Amino acid sequence: MIGLARALDLILTGRGVNGREAYEMGLVTKLCKKGEAFQQAIDLAQSLCDLPQESLRVDRSSTYKATFDAKSLEEALKMESKSAISVMNEAIKGAKKFVRGQGRHGSQVEENKS
Repeated sequence: MIGLARALDLILTGRGVNGREAYEMGLVTKLCKKGEAFQQAIDLAQSLCDLPQESLRVDRSSTYKATFDAKSLEEALKMESKSAISVMNEAIKGAKKFVRGQGRHGSQVEENKS
């Protein structure tokens, strides 16, 4: 994930890395000011709790399967398509909320009643 050269550097030297270097290597996805990490972690956890849990589980599982189990892009897409069926009703509910202007970045447009 971080590349052979970086991995060997850390393994062979045993040196530590600061937050900025960890971020640049892709070891962490977010930086924060000193003393703010706990609150940012709580905020992230809360935002994840507010999302549709079954969709999160399927997305996470699909990502891992596509990355580590699929032998080809075609196989990965088939896996993802199969997983998506299980959360289609949840996706439709979310799309309807979006049309009503609810949720993240929803916009006020007329919903087709047909």
